[in-house]
Formats: sequence, structure tokens, C-alpha cells
Amino acid sequence: MVKLFMKQPSKKTVNDGLKEQFLFPAEAKHLFKARQIVEEIWAKEKLEPKEGRLVALAVDEALTSIIRHAQGMKRPGIIDVKMYMDNVCFKVIIKDNTNAFDFNALTEKEKMATLAKEKQYQLGVFLISTIMDEINYRYLKGFQNELQLTRFLDTKLLNENRP
Repeated sequence: MVKLFMKQPSKKTVNDGLKEQFLFPAEAKHLFKARQIVEEIWAKEKLEPKEGRLVALAVDEALTSIIRHAQGMKRPGIIDVKMYMDNVCFKVIIKDNTNAFDFNALTEKEKMATLAKEKQYQLGVFLISTIMDEINYRYLKGFQNELQLTRFLDTKLLNENRP
């Protein structure tokens, strides 16, 4: 049994930038906590709160999509989230084992058909791609999806806000 938002033991070094790591069941009731954690990281770093809320919204949208697909496939699972921040960027790595879907293995025609079928959810993809600077998805053999969302920071503002 996995505990809700169970933090993993930290094996980090001083320079790896890991700010938070947590696991939670693929259930919508846990989304608020994930948004809250993103906003807290931004606040601790004394970054622009509005930008933190936007990044939290993008992370929420990605997690919502994972949960929606998990429920649709009737494959509940665990979502593993790691959040990193350094002087260059904020990065979220989301891994889940809820749904085996290798989008990259599809032909262009299959990708377009999939996107057309999921048309009602394209706004979420647009939202994430507008807010985040880099989006990387990969399917890892062994039935695991990994999504990386990166937002580059204005290093001038970052350094001015730090003591």
C-alpha cells in the first residue's frame, strides 16, 4: 500500500536541485496537493507568484490527463512526481504505470487520428505547451510512461530575489 504523497528518502547531493518527490494514487482528489507543492517551491525561491501559478496549472493539466486516461483504461496506478529547480530551470518529471501508450511509435497518420479522437482535450496540450518551455515524453519498456516538463527561469530575477 502506497501512502498518499509519500515522500521518498532523499539521496540527493547538494547540487542536484531536487526539491520534492512524492507518490500518489492516480486519483483526481490528489491534484490540489500537487498544485500546492509547485506553488510552495516557487514561493520559497521568491519567484513571481503568477508564474508559479501558471506552472502549477500546467503540471495539474498533465496529471489530470494521466489520471483521466488511467480511469478510462480502468488501470489505476501510482504516479511518481519529482520536482527540480536550479538557477536555470524548474523541471517536473512525472512517471506513471497506469497506461501503456507509446505515442512515439505511432505513424503520423495514427498520431493525427489519435489527436482528432481526443480533440476535446487538445486545449490542455496547448495550455501545457504554452506555459512550459520544453515537453518531453517517452515510453519506457516495462509499462511506464515518463513526462518531463521544463520551464526556464529568468536568471537575473532569480539572483536578485535570493539573499
